Amino acid sequence: MDRSHPAYVCNRAGRPYFGYAVLAGRKFVVDYRPILDRNSQAIGCFAVGVDVSNVRTLTLAQKLGGGVTIGTVALLAARDLVEAGLGYMQTPAAVQWVSCFGISALIGLAVHTAIERYAGGPLREAAESARRLASGDLSTQIPVRRGDEIGGILEAQNGVNIGLATLIGQVRESTSNLTSAVAEIAAGNTNLSIRTDAQASSLEQTAAAMEELTSTVRNNAENARQAFTSAQSASQLANDGSALMERAVGTMGEIREASHRMSDIVSMIEGIAFQTNILALNAAVEAARAGAEGRGFAVVAQEVRMLAKRSADAAHDIRDLISKVVGRIDTGGHLVDQTGQNMSQIAASIQHVTHVTAEISRASDEQSVGIEQVNHAIGSLDEMTQQNAVLVQQAAIASGNMQLQTRALESAVKAFKLAAD
Repeated sequence: MDRSHPAYVCNRAGRPYFGYAVLAGRKFVVDYRPILDRNSQAIGCFAVGVDVSNVRTLTLAQKLGGGVTIGTVALLAARDLVEAGLGYMQTPAAVQWVSCFGISALIGLAVHTAIERYAGGPLREAAESARRLASGDLSTQIPVRRGDEIGGILEAQNGVNIGLATLIGQVRESTSNLTSAVAEIAAGNTNLSIRTDAQASSLEQTAAAMEELTSTVRNNAENARQAFTSAQSASQLANDGSALMERAVGTMGEIREASHRMSDIVSMIEGIAFQTNILALNAAVEAARAGAEGRGFAVVAQEVRMLAKRSADAAHDIRDLISKVVGRIDTGGHLVDQTGQNMSQIAASIQHVTHVTAEISRASDEQSVGIEQVNHAIGSLDEMTQQNAVLVQQAAIASGNMQLQTRALESAVKAFKLAAD
């Protein structure tokens, strides 16, 4: 179709067109109907046309024949529609009436076919699904292959089926669980009745045991008070021992310092002996130079040298002894330090024990009061146990009635058919 033709403009605007058109050099009476998408935009057209270029006469027909093409081409020429005539008309009005009749018939056929194809089948499927739903069958789904309003109706029908199937499935599961729970409750009530009777007998034995426990707790409270007193004395002794260890540590530090000073003095004596030895050696050299007059002086220098050597040896021995003593003093100092730390830890531990003992003593007193309250509670518990026995019997009757109701509900829900069935 030429884009300048009025039919193109009308169809693009979503409007139909009826009139004349020249196609392949021949004149047609045409009817163009736009095809719209979901957004009301033209995406194509239905075209019906009648060739009127060679029409000269038109006779009334006894038998009609010809072909119809939906969507693009046309009716055959009017002269081909009439095979035998009883008369004829030569007016343009007759041509128009025949054209309108053929176009209307063709449009009606096209509309009927389109409605049957696009609406009839899906609506029949929806009706069948509704009939199954009314009979309790929720297992079917309608295949949806379109996005228009009818497709929306089918989707809604599927949604109803899915929603009801989900709901019925949940009700089935809940009913099954409820039936099991009611059966367990009934069995539990029977068991509870037996245990309630046994509990009443156990309460009497518990009361006697609580009397003995009360006496034991009182003795524990007295022992805890005595332990608290002993712990306080031990804590004081530990504190005194810790103070003595601190003094011992200070004394060991002073001894260590004095030993280091003695070591320094011995080092100084060694230096003096070394210098004396050097001087004696120089004196011996000078005496040897003096000859006979210096022999006496040489003897004295030799003696001084020997004394210096002995002094150096003695100083060296003293320094070794002092080094050993200092090492032992250091070791003793470390031991005393560790002992002091241990004493501090012992004192802290004893203080902690004292605190714990005090807590135990206080807790024992509280336990004594609590046990008296427990004795009173046991009496109340005995009374409540008798009441529980009556309640258990009533609960057994109620659970039996509930079990009958859940079975009836389960039977009613089984009337529906799901996809999993």
